[in-house]
Amino acid sequence: MGPGDKLEYDKNVGAVIVGFDRHINYYKIQYAQLCINKNEGCHFIATNTDSVSPITDAQEWAGGGSMVGAIKGCTGKEPTVVGKPSPLIIDYLCDRLHLQRDRICM
Repeated sequence: MGPGDKLEYDKNVGAVIVGFDRHINYYKIQYAQLCINKNEGCHFIATNTDSVSPITDAQEWAGGGSMVGAIKGCTGKEPTVVGKPSPLIIDYLCDRLHLQRDRICM
């Protein structure tokens, strides 16, 4: 990066979905930040906010919430959480598939 350098991004992106990513990097964070902050009406959606995940049996690893936190930090915006612990996906599935809420576990 140097003077005048900038990242080109798709001005038609309407939503940025953030979740667990083993290959997160500065480029992805900057791209998400530009879309969320520059594209009018662009939604910031999080799949989950887990701080850590048991990726291996040897230790816990940074979870999807750490990736979400990076995007929150550079955009100043809160995401709509659609996975655990949010009931949004359950509500959607109940409506869409005519499921009984008391017969679902999350």
